Amino acid sequence: MTMNRKRITAGVLAALFSLPFAAATQTSTEPRASAGTNAPAQPAAGIINLDSVAVTGPQPGPGLWRVSKGEHDLWLLGTLSPLPDGITWNADSVVDLVGQSQEVLWRPHFVVDADVGFFRKLSLGYGMLKAEKNPDGATLEDVLSPQLYARWTTARQRYLPRDRGIERKRPMVAAQELFSAAIREAGLGSPKIVSPPIRAVTQAESIKETTPKVTVKIDDPAGAIKDVRRMSLNDSNCLEATLDAIDQLLPRMITNANAWATGDLAQINFDQLARRNNTCADVFSNADFSRKWGIPDIRASVRNEWLRVAEASLAENATTFAVLPLEDLVAPDGYVARLRALGYEIDAP
Repeated sequence: MTMNRKRITAGVLAALFSLPFAAATQTSTEPRASAGTNAPAQPAAGIINLDSVAVTGPQPGPGLWRVSKGEHDLWLLGTLSPLPDGITWNADSVVDLVGQSQEVLWRPHFVVDADVGFFRKLSLGYGMLKAEKNPDGATLEDVLSPQLYARWTTARQRYLPRDRGIERKRPMVAAQELFSAAIREAGLGSPKIVSPPIRAVTQAESIKETTPKVTVKIDDPAGAIKDVRRMSLNDSNCLEATLDAIDQLLPRMITNANAWATGDLAQINFDQLARRNNTCADVFSNADFSRKWGIPDIRASVRNEWLRVAEASLAENATTFAVLPLEDLVAPDGYVARLRALGYEIDAP
């Protein structure tokens, strides 16, 4: 199985057992102690200045949020993915701060616990691959409207010209593969530039590392996969929203990536990408499936678990350092807003 196939299968596995947990997305870059105060002037209403080329080379990265209660501090680094390929950053300020910390909190995770043997896992893997495909051997041409299929064909010929097998995959799976290919063509990717310098310090100084997790036990994973294979998913809307994102919003992703890399957080905007994310997440809003298999509201459960761990760390440690997706930090109901509502003092970058 190729690495790309493994990634797609992992994405399907997460989707099999939950509402998609965005995240958009992990990885990214550095902070400095504070972001610059001389932000560029905002364009006039109705005018959007977007970038067409991703920045490269050494960059400062974003600033940090400081969460305080008494003499205890929690520093938050917001990461972004995708980022410009070839980007590097000066991590000295982050390395110094991590070295002063007693604990590093990583992005929270949702974990499916299926206690099966090795050969059973192989058969489940085959079942998941079949779950990626449309039921009854249907192709995308069979399940999409003629207009949407015509748009899909044009995009596939540009971004995935050699992938013929994708025509038998579910629209949601095809959408993700197409989106990833379009991002790569735009010069964006997932460079591993945040965790290596942080982990170098934690390992050298024996600093505690914690990854908050929400674990769901699936007693009959084969049965759950069969249920998903039989499910009729209204995921053509996800593919349509993805095509819209590629056509209209890819420049916004480049602008966001450049702004993150240069520390200009004021220029980052996630609003235009929300439709695609929400539409694709709605594909698995299946209450009956979730109740049957004991699946919680993943997004809410993971956020609550991270807050629980973060509050405990803040109370125990003089200094804690945390890495989280920027979108989850700055959302109206995100981590910064939740911590502020809990009474903590927040200093924004």
